[in-house]
Amino acid sequence: YAGGGMSGCTDINECDTNNGGCDALTQCNNTDGGFTCSACPTGYTGDGESGCTDINECNTDNGGCDALTQCNNTDGGFICGACPTGYTGDGESGCTDINECSTNNGGCDTLKPCNNTPGSFSCGNCPSGYDDQNGQCVASCGPTCVGSAAPAWQLADKQPGANEDVIDGLDQFQGKVVVLALLSGS
Repeated sequence: YAGGGMSGCTDINECDTNNGGCDALTQCNNTDGGFTCSACPTGYTGDGESGCTDINECNTDNGGCDALTQCNNTDGGFICGACPTGYTGDGESGCTDINECSTNNGGCDTLKPCNNTPGSFSCGNCPSGYDDQNGQCVASCGPTCVGSAAPAWQLADKQPGANEDVIDGLDQFQGKVVVLALLSGS
């Protein structure tokens, strides 16, 4: 209070100077003969009189962010980072793996299996009888191939001097396709 007994006492508003000594994040409330400080805001610990200190939410359970994302502490809060490549969603609600294989076989050759993995995918191997040429499965050439990557049975009738009447079948020999053909003897 200010003033004297004869002139009367007047309340001093402590909040008018330096927020009454309360933390800058809190509000000073003048009372008769004193003042109170409000509580610290959400995201802070302490009280208005002794001071408010930021809580680093990221120190506990990654702040509630998805484990695949980065938690970034901010004054009074936090921000979850983006989901990594190969995932959909966001760091706050959760990251879900994208199954790349469900669309266009993941871009793998149609003869290769597509294997979805967390955040990515891989293409399997070409099946037996095919060679991998720059990611594409191309039929292996046997002894009847003429400088082409086409299957040997497609090229059998293109051999110079060949007079095949019937292609009897295909046989596998050490990973190469061999054409068994009946040649006419006339």
